[in-house]
Amino acid sequence: MEALDRLESLLGDISRFLENEHTQVTIALDEFQDIVDLKDGRVEAILREHVQRHRAAYIFLGSRRRVLQEIFTTKDRPFYQSATMMELAPLPHEELTEFICDQFALAGKSCPKEYAAKMVKLVQQYPYYAQALAYRAFSLSSGTCTEQNVAEAYAGMLENERYGYQAIVQSLSAAHLKFLCAISVHPFAQITSSEFLQNHGLSLGGVQHATRHLAEQDIIEKTREGWRVVDPIFEDWLQRTFA
Repeated sequence: MEALDRLESLLGDISRFLENEHTQVTIALDEFQDIVDLKDGRVEAILREHVQRHRAAYIFLGSRRRVLQEIFTTKDRPFYQSATMMELAPLPHEELTEFICDQFALAGKSCPKEYAAKMVKLVQQYPYYAQALAYRAFSLSSGTCTEQNVAEAYAGMLENERYGYQAIVQSLSAAHLKFLCAISVHPFAQITSSEFLQNHGLSLGGVQHATRHLAEQDIIEKTREGWRVVDPIFEDWLQRTFA
């Protein structure tokens, strides 16, 4: 109850601030889907009550798309149909490449466009990984970024991220991990085909169960082409570790 009281107090403070503010205010709530981990349905109701009264625009951000979508698309939940859904696409390849080159230049170093483009391709235009990889490459370069700097930076990033990846793997059953590794090696494969099942030693029932579980955890996703691992660097780590 004490936590809910603090939440009410915080939202009340925001409300009072907004009442005295004459400019347009936008409030961004990152990883908003994490409110479901609080295990108290009143949290969503309290937030919704205050948000709809506030004189502000709200942006609800999250990395677990399925959980976030359920908050806004489930009829009996407080935030049902209260926001416009928008999926952020990967950053534009050319613009991100130019941005990396520009940031090197601003800091007194240089990054040839071909190596900036290589970094962008390696991370498949994901903002977090693009920033992490470019930062490591910048730190390793003495003046001008080299291909070796990029390779070492990528290896270092994989090493740094592996702890999170290991935690994901350890949370999975052996059957689910086996299927996940198969998808990492053969994205967009026909996962129910006899060829796929035989090549990876999987059963149809096991694949169906694994698909459901991994999709619920936002570890894999279904696109027009088929199933794939959501995180491209995690996918590469799986290939390197278990292939």
